[in-house]
Amino acid sequence: MFFDYHVHSNFSPDGSMSMDECISHAIDKNIEEMCFTDHLDIDFPAFSEENLDYEKYSSSIDEVRKKYEGRIKINKGIEIGMQPHIINQIYDYIDGKKFDFIIGSIHVVNGHDICDSSFYEGKSKKEVYNEYLDALYTCIKAFKDFNVLGHIDIIKRYCHFEDRNMYFEEFGDYITPIYKELIQSGRGIEINTSGIRYKVGSAHPTVDLLKAYRNLGGEIITTGSDSHSYEYLAYNFGPTLDILRDCGFKYITIFRDRKPVQIKI
Repeated sequence: MFFDYHVHSNFSPDGSMSMDECISHAIDKNIEEMCFTDHLDIDFPAFSEENLDYEKYSSSIDEVRKKYEGRIKINKGIEIGMQPHIINQIYDYIDGKKFDFIIGSIHVVNGHDICDSSFYEGKSKKEVYNEYLDALYTCIKAFKDFNVLGHIDIIKRYCHFEDRNMYFEEFGDYITPIYKELIQSGRGIEINTSGIRYKVGSAHPTVDLLKAYRNLGGEIITTGSDSHSYEYLAYNFGPTLDILRDCGFKYITIFRDRKPVQIKI
């Protein structure tokens, strides 16, 4: 019984599957519930300036909900790319719009796409990770209207350092305030299995960071594949649930009208 709360359809610029295609494969994989979380990335170098067409997106989800009713539960979400200078634009975009679930993520740091090698040039691992985590903390303090923080250690996917892991022992002074801010404000994190298919050694985040979150009192955690094509839906979710149990989690989280609901694992 899987709940995939990070899925991109072709409403995302980098998505390749239609909603129908996605859902039919999700049913084949015995996914009980999924949430479309297509991108809103304002002022993102890799995407055009055209924002997610909410009306078209929302009506498309409503259509597939009716079509597949009784076979799978489908939720309406969004993944918002946060940057300090666009926070007001983000609030303006989501104002009056209905979502079941919102992911807040960082894809751009100080104007640089973190996928672009130029962001890393001439910097040490410590400098890069501190810059990324500092931007992350600034954004989650300024923008509070999201439910979970996406792929907290995604930076390791794109850097080229010999040891790419974000160790709590090394970066805890930055990570602890992030976790505390999320926990105290009723927000959470996700475990995002895309790290496994990108061959960075683990899901996002690592066991080390999962344990740190749990030890600080973190309970809200969703499971997400970050799929952009159907073959990765609920990718590696079975072993991922075992990892969560080993880290001390008793529940994963799903959402109803932006409110967390705990599901025993």
